[in-house]
Order: sequence, then C-alpha cells, then structure tokens
Amino acid sequence: MEYIDQYRHEFGVEPICRTLTAAGTQIAPSTYYAFKTRPPSKRALRDEELLAEIHRVHAANFGVYGAKKVHAQLRREGVVILCHDFLTDRHGLSDRLDTVAAAYRAAGLATLQFDFSGLGDSDDDVITLGGEVEDLQAVSGWLEEHGWRRQAIHANGFGATAALLARPERVVTAVLVGAVVGPQSILWENVFSPDQLDELDRHGLTRLVDDNPNGREWNVLSKQTLADVSLQKVETTMKDLPWQVLMLHGALTDEFPDTASAAAEGFALLRDGSRLVQVHADDVDGAQAEVARLGTAWVTQRLR
Repeated sequence: MEYIDQYRHEFGVEPICRTLTAAGTQIAPSTYYAFKTRPPSKRALRDEELLAEIHRVHAANFGVYGAKKVHAQLRREGVVILCHDFLTDRHGLSDRLDTVAAAYRAAGLATLQFDFSGLGDSDDDVITLGGEVEDLQAVSGWLEEHGWRRQAIHANGFGATAALLARPERVVTAVLVGAVVGPQSILWENVFSPDQLDELDRHGLTRLVDDNPNGREWNVLSKQTLADVSLQKVETTMKDLPWQVLMLHGALTDEFPDTASAAAEGFALLRDGSRLVQVHADDVDGAQAEVARLGTAWVTQRLR
C-alpha cells in the first residue's frame, strides 16, 4: 500500500495494480481503495493510544527508559478493570464502556475489559451474581500475577454490585455507576413471556435472546438470577467496604428504578471520603461524558 501511495500520482492506481499483478503480487484497485477508506479498527486505535502512553513515559524519564522499564512504569501507574451491566457485554450498552475506557487511557491508565460468564464471548453459563463475583476476583488475581498490583474498578449496574461483593484485595478504589445495592421492585411478568415464566417455574431456568452485537444467541437465567437482582441489601453490599468509592446515578438509560434511593439509604455505611453524585445531562452522550470526567478524576487521584 505504501508503494502505491508513493507513486499513484505519477502513474495512477490502476496501472500500478496491473504491473504488480503481472509481477506476481496480486492487488486489485478496489482492494487499495477499500484499505484507504476503511475506518481504523479498535485494535489499531488502541495501539495508537498505547504508543502515546509509551512516548509519555519515555519522555518523562528523560528518554533513557528501555522497553522493560517503560512497561514496569505503566504497571506501577495502575489499571482500571471495567465491569459491564446486566445482560450486556464488555463493550457496554451502545459501546459506552469502550468510551469510558478510552478516557481512562487518555489519562495515562491501562484498562482491562472482560465478559462475565454467560455473556459476550465468554463460556456458556447461567448468569448469576455469584458467578460474576468469582469472575472479577479471577480477573484481579490474573492482573496481579502479571505485575498489575494497583487496581481500580469502573462498573455499571449489576457489574457494580459484583464489584461491591467481590472486593478484590488489590483494588484501591471504585467508580460505581447505577449500582444495584438494595431491593428492587420489578414486575418480572413485564420482562418475561408467560412461556418463559413457566420454564422458570418448572425447570428453574429460562433463556432470553442476546441482543448485543456479538456472536451469542441466548442468555441463560435462573431463579437465582432474579433473586440476585431483586433481593440485595445495603448492609451486605455497602457495609465495611475497604476503599472509598464514587457512586454515580442518573447516567444509565437502563438503570434499575430504585438504585439511587437505596444508595442514599446506605451511603453512611461507606468509608469516609466516598461520594454519591447524581449526574445531570441533556442527553445520553452528555451523561457519558460526565461519567468519564468524574471517573477519571476520581481514579487518577487515588491510583497513582
């Protein structure tokens, strides 16, 4: 592609492609134009962000750090684990976690996004809060084994509930958006069809169509899943938490209805220095921008 870029104005794209094909390197003009107009992949964008961070650390250390020292410095600055909401995947609803993750990386922090069991590209499993707690503890432990010993969590909805219960040892703070911390008044007949409710009653399990943009067709839920969502207690989710947290409400379009009031009820149980903030914005994009701004300010102050 670089060769064509270099000589296209002198010879033209089509003649160059014909010459290359005759010489044994097959490339069609349409392939070249598709390559030039295709938007960069998420991997390419992530590589650009990482390269900027490498340059930043290298310059901050007078240009003398080699690859190993740059990597070690990035690990010392910490990593943010992003936990997705109920029945979404690691990208979040409408890729909102991708947007927040990019904001953390722009602030100089590493990020890790993952799919809870039974969701996204993970293994097939029944979705339960206990399973998500184990998943998060395993992710935190894996990061520690690889040298990331200073960790923070940014979590949405049900993922925030898992973070409150998992309490990984290496985590020093968390940003919890729309956390489910208390009992919820949910009419499940508005969520499930009569046949699905009958399946739950007779077999203890049912399936919902997965409408996230990934390869998964179904999400499997159980009676325990419904209890996990409906029957949390602030004394369990919020008491004796070992770190300060920033709790944000009003930013998720799919936030459960009673989350803000339950968080306000249990706020006194949190560690001193924690904050509870109601996000106000004109639209969804504005709300997500405010979440990213508040989250990065909170985490960078406590993680570095």
